[in-house]
Amino acid sequence: MSLFPFPRVRARILATAVLGAAVLSLGACDDDDDDFLRPGVLSDRNIVAVAIAANDGEIQTSQVALVRATDAAVLNFAQEMITDHTDLNEQLQGLGISPSENALSRLLMQTAAQTTQTLNQLSGTAFDRAYMDAQIAMHQSTLDLLEDNLIPQAGNGPLRSVLLEMEQDVTDHLQQARQIRAGLG
Repeated sequence: MSLFPFPRVRARILATAVLGAAVLSLGACDDDDDDFLRPGVLSDRNIVAVAIAANDGEIQTSQVALVRATDAAVLNFAQEMITDHTDLNEQLQGLGISPSENALSRLLMQTAAQTTQTLNQLSGTAFDRAYMDAQIAMHQSTLDLLEDNLIPQAGNGPLRSVLLEMEQDVTDHLQQARQIRAGLG
């Protein structure tokens, strides 16, 4: 049995993973930074935009879950995602580093919008499973981004500290999401 039993969700997650890998291999910097000349290099402003976009995606999809989810564990998880990722965004915004949108942050926002659109078409147990599948995929992608790109490239010490906290939160969320999903059958 596939981890993603809903073809539309499975196809979108796969397409996002492939596109995300392509963007990372080409570099995800915006033209308004000097770093855009060096593929694969993200400025601190780019990193903040990517981290905020990842958090916003969690918030956006979890707001749908507050309305559509039927399982108590899924509802509790959705509320926790909204609270935790809002807190992380507040920390990022409090650093005083203006976010600079870039190809990767735009991709994350687009993916969240597409995932939200797909989730809005589901209800009941089908929604609960698809939401948790999406949460697993989103958290794994964010964890990979943090470990492979964002944390190693962060030049600002306080930014690096927030990203390390985000990494721990995302790791915890991923483990929790997998446990909840396993309980949904």
